[in-house]
Amino acid sequence: MWKLTGDGEFQNVSLPGTVPGIEFSAPKDFQFFQSSESAFNQIIEALKNDETRIIGLYGMGGVGKTTLAKAVGNKLNKEIFDEVVMVFTSQTPDFRKIHDELADLSDLKFREESEVGRVKQLYLRFTKTDQKTIVIMDDVWVVFDLKEEIGIPFGYDHKGCKIRQLMIQLNVWNGREGLTLLKKHASIGDDHAALNDVAVEVLDML
Repeated sequence: MWKLTGDGEFQNVSLPGTVPGIEFSAPKDFQFFQSSESAFNQIIEALKNDETRIIGLYGMGGVGKTTLAKAVGNKLNKEIFDEVVMVFTSQTPDFRKIHDELADLSDLKFREESEVGRVKQLYLRFTKTDQKTIVIMDDVWVVFDLKEEIGIPFGYDHKGCKIRQLMIQLNVWNGREGLTLLKKHASIGDDHAALNDVAVEVLDML
């Protein structure tokens, strides 16, 4: 997540503001466990620090990183940031597609279609504003230059500003959390002793 603020000053790690028709909400059946709630609270607290510029959330596939990021975005969208934007990158980032998504979510119309021109317009969009913006980038697999490839200002664009970067791990559920989640999705009640035993056996196999 990257935090951006007027004149390119990052004021918080980012998740972008409210865009009409877009909800950064977790699924209706989203359930906080101790592990996810801990990561959630760490992210929110970090974003209250104006020196925080980037937060990385990592963990095994399927542990709920994307869902947690949406829950964070929903809270920030209501309480901390003016603009919350979420884009997906994948193992082989399509930067042109990312440009289009950021432009659509930021209500930006490209005047130039070259890669350099699009990056420049996004850069100006994020720096020449008084709005506090957070950019959430999901499914990041490779390292790339935020400014040169996408147009997100960072680093020496903010001379005199301290930069704080954090990495937060979302752990695999512990046995109790995993069992609770499995029983929920399989609609297994506590009164079904036989099915509960099967659920425990399945969890032990994972």
